[in-house]
Amino acid sequence: MSNTYNTIISKYLTECRNYISVKLTLLLLCIIFLGDNNLKSQNYAVKPTYDKILYGSLITMSATEIWLTNKLNATPHHWTVNPIDKLAVNQLKSNMVHLSDATAGATMLLSSALTLALPQNERWGYINNFTQNLWITGNTVQLVKILVQRSRPYTNASGYQFTGKKDDNYSFFSGHSAITAAAATTALMYALRNNQTNTVKYLAYGAGVASLATATLRISAGKHYPSDVLTGLLIGTGISIFNTQLHRL
Repeated sequence: MSNTYNTIISKYLTECRNYISVKLTLLLLCIIFLGDNNLKSQNYAVKPTYDKILYGSLITMSATEIWLTNKLNATPHHWTVNPIDKLAVNQLKSNMVHLSDATAGATMLLSSALTLALPQNERWGYINNFTQNLWITGNTVQLVKILVQRSRPYTNASGYQFTGKKDDNYSFFSGHSAITAAAATTALMYALRNNQTNTVKYLAYGAGVASLATATLRISAGKHYPSDVLTGLLIGTGISIFNTQLHRL
């Protein structure tokens, strides 16, 4: 009887996790495609003064975060787990970790390949936006992780002991989800405009799918709570939309 009950609960939790993944997918797609009509007529360009200030700020922030990371070594702490986060996988699954790294790499590869598919006069602008969006997102992720120091779901496993490695400390929010969302969103903002080739669109759509797969796999791997992934998707997407729009002609 006990085994049957555990099987039913396990199946229910699995279905809930899948349901959350679907909701995350739909939410990100809504954020991206609600602005479709506005995106079609837009063009983006390098803004020299703004870009110099931004790159200077990013370099300063990166240096500060490196210093903080080396300076602080606080013991990670567990948050009060909300109902959604109770659906996290409290066990590290190495195969899922490797798979999420692979899909993250695919996102970066596809969105980077967009550079060669775009018209030549748009390539530098895309590279500039792409670099900024990922750098801003990466700095934001690292800063929040340093300040929050939320333990990862797999550290809840029975008998788990912290090893002192920094990986044990950082769960909120998901860097994989945020950075891949930033990359895919940047690609989609360029691809959804008028007169883009099918190659540009397919690369951008592929990057979007790979990004969503990465977010889902980070939950399945026991690396992140659903709230970590959702926050990462929203912040990565939001930063890319906002910063790219600042380069609108």
